[in-house]
Amino acid sequence: MKEKTLERIVSNWEKIDHMQKNSMASVPRLLMLEVTNACNLKCKMCGNSKMTRNKGMMPKSFGIRMIQEAAQMGIQEVALYTTGEPLIYPHLEQLIIEAKKQELYCYITSNGLLLNESSIEMLCKSQLDSFKFSIDGSNKQEYESIRKQGNFDTLLKNIRLLKEKRDQLNSHLKIICAMVLLKENQDHQLDFKKTFEPLCDDILLSKATNIGGKFNKNESSEKKICRTIKPCRLLWDRIIVNYDGKITACCVDFNAELVYDDCNLTSLTKAWNNQTIQDWRNRHLSGNINDLPLCNVCDAPYVFDANDLKQTMGK
Repeated sequence: MKEKTLERIVSNWEKIDHMQKNSMASVPRLLMLEVTNACNLKCKMCGNSKMTRNKGMMPKSFGIRMIQEAAQMGIQEVALYTTGEPLIYPHLEQLIIEAKKQELYCYITSNGLLLNESSIEMLCKSQLDSFKFSIDGSNKQEYESIRKQGNFDTLLKNIRLLKEKRDQLNSHLKIICAMVLLKENQDHQLDFKKTFEPLCDDILLSKATNIGGKFNKNESSEKKICRTIKPCRLLWDRIIVNYDGKITACCVDFNAELVYDDCNLTSLTKAWNNQTIQDWRNRHLSGNINDLPLCNVCDAPYVFDANDLKQTMGK
């Protein structure tokens, strides 16, 4: 029986929560590659449309190098997305193939609107492990009000096409449909499940965060920041590389405010425990993050709680 997405996420979170944390971190679980920071949508809770960085694409040779270094380092997983829409990226197939060649678990999160028969066949044949549709709306009106410039009918068509082709090709690709809970959709979780459960292998419901203070919490399911600082898992769990090679501590660092090294100048191994990131880990452990951008106002460490996720999914 395939492991459920919820079980997989909770297991990863609990491992990080229970580990002994200090400034020197062991080999991270995950490499996240911002293959592009461009996107075809302007979702209300996403900072992409307000991004001040130039838009760009990760060079194919650089992406392959990052995947190879990750495997040599002992990293187990690679995610081919962060702040943008990965289906815009022209070298997605080559990076997936390299990840599977290196025996890494490889996955993508996408709005799915740019899928077509050719790209769907590529995803299935390249041995991608999972494809998560970020949806957030249980019906056309709700979806298109949250995911600006999106088309609900196109989304449904593409999910069906992916499932049909996956089954025809006997691919092991796992299809996940995800909903971030906002004020306008949090009462429609059962409707979301009813609509999308027949089209996918798994449903994932999760609470919204304030995305490092970039998203107004009045628009999200309410969760206040605790007075006691809770260290962020990301500092011990993953390496996040932007399309231009800069390494950031946060996967929603839209304007590269938390860059601590540059893989054009160094290796993943050397960057992972450099002096800057060690200092930031110590600050999180001591609660001294007042001058760390994003971190000082972010509520993700409190919203992303394993028990809360299990309760949310149980609804």
